[in-house]
Amino acid sequence: MVNVSAWCVVCALMLTAACRATPDTPVSEAGPTLPPVSGMAQDLIVQLEDLPAGFALAGDEHPQANEYSVIYVRPDTLALRDPAGAALVGVIANLSLHPDAAAAAAQFKALGGLDRDSVEQAVREASGTTAAIAVEPDDVRLDGADEVAVFLVRYTISDIPLDEYRFRIRAANAIANLIVTAPSAATTASASSLRQAALVIADKQMARLNRARH
Repeated sequence: MVNVSAWCVVCALMLTAACRATPDTPVSEAGPTLPPVSGMAQDLIVQLEDLPAGFALAGDEHPQANEYSVIYVRPDTLALRDPAGAALVGVIANLSLHPDAAAAAAQFKALGGLDRDSVEQAVREASGTTAAIAVEPDDVRLDGADEVAVFLVRYTISDIPLDEYRFRIRAANAIANLIVTAPSAATTASASSLRQAALVIADKQMARLNRARH
């Protein structure tokens, strides 16, 4: 059974660690910036309806007026004692809106890439694990995104090995962070399925931002 509280803390610390990291992951850049994104962060962030069936809201917060964070979990999967090969167990998202694309680009750059050492340290501190933690960069392009940085992180919490895909996306004046979590894949095929499932969620996040361009 996955420890929900510990997993949530791990993911929250990973978001914090990424905000103070230095560049390490390849960043895919698009062409000229499209029109800015407008609206409320809580309306533009990935929603329950964008996720596979079975997810529920576990928590949310407004760190700032123009920023919103949300945690979604899948209780049926979290409750399994041996969830190997099961579906996604959780999604954490954060979305912030900035005055313009230049301000968002500066913030994206200031946040840095996705540094292996910072992420590994955050996971160890939150989970207490002494097992190996793997952080692998990925190269992803999303329709409408100006900048995208992605990595896969593998670690163990409560004796359950987990795989997570982590995205940072800039679309004009908006920056979105996503963490998509599943029990560690035992085969190459299931690992590929996790990547595809994570990309579907990232695409839905981008679709919301693209519809809010004015």
